[in-house]
Amino acid sequence: MDKKIAEQIADEKMKEILSSDKSRIINLLTESEHELLTREGVEYQVRANAFYETKEKKIIRILVNVDDQRFWSTFHPLTRCELIEGCQEQIYDADSSKDKRKFRTRCQDSS
Repeated sequence: MDKKIAEQIADEKMKEILSSDKSRIINLLTESEHELLTREGVEYQVRANAFYETKEKKIIRILVNVDDQRFWSTFHPLTRCELIEGCQEQIYDADSSKDKRKFRTRCQDSS
């Protein structure tokens, strides 16, 4: 797998998710998004999902995984994640005029 291309795809997907409508992150809590992209003649599989990091539902982890569908990269995809804090009711109140998401940290696994 070309890690530079995979990193670019993962970063683009994460930016797309974080800049999209709040309902998209809520949907990622229950159902993953899957997409196939072709770059430089190689087909990459992209998967995005989210889950609560804590029992109190105060932190949500958003994950984006990219692999080229070859044997080893399927078992160890390139991964990007973002943590956002706040409980679901506070962050994703549809009537809220402000986006209350606070980005806590960024983590990555490119090995």
